[in-house]
Amino acid sequence: MCTDGDKTGDGEVELYRQDIPYTDFPLKEAKLFAFSEPGIGRIVLLPSEY
Repeated sequence: MCTDGDKTGDGEVELYRQDIPYTDFPLKEAKLFAFSEPGIGRIVLLPSEY
C-alpha cells in the first residue's frame, strides 16, 4: 500500500495498493519515499536517502 503520509493531518490517504500473492522478500514491509520532480520525473528513495 502506498499512502500520502498524512500530508493534510486528516489521516493517511491510500494512493495505491497492489497485492502480491508470493514473494521471497525477507521483510514484511519496506518504507520508501516517492515524489515527482518537474523536469526529472518520478523518484523513489529509501528513508536514509531522503
